[in-house]
Order: sequence, then structure tokens, then C-alpha cells
Amino acid sequence: MRVTVRSLLTSSWLFALPLSAQLKPPEAPKSDAAYIRMAETGGPLGVAKSATIMRFQPDGKASELRKGSNGFTCSILLDVAAMPFCADKNAWQFMVDLVAKQPKPTNNEPGIAYMAAGGAHLETAKGEIVMEP
Repeated sequence: MRVTVRSLLTSSWLFALPLSAQLKPPEAPKSDAAYIRMAETGGPLGVAKSATIMRFQPDGKASELRKGSNGFTCSILLDVAAMPFCADKNAWQFMVDLVAKQPKPTNNEPGIAYMAAGGAHLETAKGEIVMEP
């Protein structure tokens, strides 16, 4: 397995960190206001400013920090880095399943997700995206 980082900006810093730093679980901002600001960086301004903001809890459940009006939800994945994203209904379900450690997504509808601040996904050597390393 390999972790692939794709970004509109540069995310090469992830691989420049010492291995011990890469193994520490990343932390989300502690205050709700800081969390909302970081989550909003996951999508284009026009999407993020009207999106629902959800915070994932340690048990994998999500709590609403702000009600949105455009059908998108923004949050932060804390897998290999703190990765903000904004997703439509179908992509949000995929992210919920990912955080809940489901063996595969519970829906098979295509979705749209932005990771404008950088992101990563797990894939096999053949390029198949998987839910866990």
C-alpha cells in the first residue's frame, strides 16, 4: 500500500517529516470557530461559506457545528494529515463510512468532494483506492 498525496497546493511537506512525526495522529483545531475556519479551506469559497460544518468525534460520529444551505458538508479528516474537505451528500456518506471504518462504502452513487487545501488517499500498488492501509 502507498499513500498518495494530491493537492492544488503543495503537500510534499508530509513526506519531508521524520517518520516519527508522520505516525502521530494529527489533531483538529480545538475551538469550534477554528475548526470551522479550517474545514472551510477544503472547498472553494462559494461552496464552503454556505456549507454545513460537521466535526467528527473520537467515536466516529459527527456533530453539527453550523447548518448550511447548499447541500455540501465540510469537515476535517484526521488520517495521515489534518485534511479539510467539502462534500456533497453522496461523497459525505463515503467520508462517514471511511471514518466509521466500514469495510466498503454503504452507497454506490457518485459524489463530489473538494480537498482544496490538499489531501491524501490510500491505494494499492495497482491504483485501487481502499478504505484503510
